Amino acid sequence: MVVGIIASSGGAVFATARRLYLACGSELDARVVTDRPCDIERLCEKLDIPHRRIEDTSAQGFSAKAAEWLHEQQVGWICLFFTRLVTKGLFDVIPCVNVHPSLLPAFRGLGALQQALVSGVRFLGATAHAVDATTDSGPVLVQAVAPLPAGVSLQTLQRISFAQKVYVFLVLLEALGDISARGPEAVRRAMRTEAGWAPGRPWASPGLRSASLESAFWDFVASEGIEWQR
Repeated sequence: MVVGIIASSGGAVFATARRLYLACGSELDARVVTDRPCDIERLCEKLDIPHRRIEDTSAQGFSAKAAEWLHEQQVGWICLFFTRLVTKGLFDVIPCVNVHPSLLPAFRGLGALQQALVSGVRFLGATAHAVDATTDSGPVLVQAVAPLPAGVSLQTLQRISFAQKVYVFLVLLEALGDISARGPEAVRRAMRTEAGWAPGRPWASPGLRSASLESAFWDFVASEGIEWQR
């Protein structure tokens, strides 16, 4: 599997999920695109992951250039950890998934965790959805959820949200891994039908198929002291 990552920050979700995925015996080949100097570039250099910076302020220009390079790299699908919008010049060429820190359709757009904190919600979630021309409104693929105590802090929300995004990304890697080698249309069909995806869990739907990966993930949550109650 070759997965594309488009990011503009540190890449901690990608790095954590990659480490857990590889440790459980799965293969993962990644290509990373950024739009500015950021820590994920240093991570790529450390891990010898091919990456390219595209400094184009136009969404159309950035999307077209990213699509061209990632297509050359034989990327099967793309995961966005990105604050900018992309256009059909990218997502019509290669299937794209966005990971958003809320239970969509709640709290679309930027500042989702702050919105959740102010609203006083009792459940926090993360959503992976197919990218289209709307803002955070594409078809939902994966969601993860955790109950929250009253008076929870923003720092606790951030830590739970981080773990949820790791879990959601792992589900995507597992579900789309073999399929991505068959090309973009096979990935799109898998996204539409979710055929072969694992059954849901109380904390996520779909869940992970691999018991070893599930165990490794929850060991990580416990070791980090993240307050995600199942």
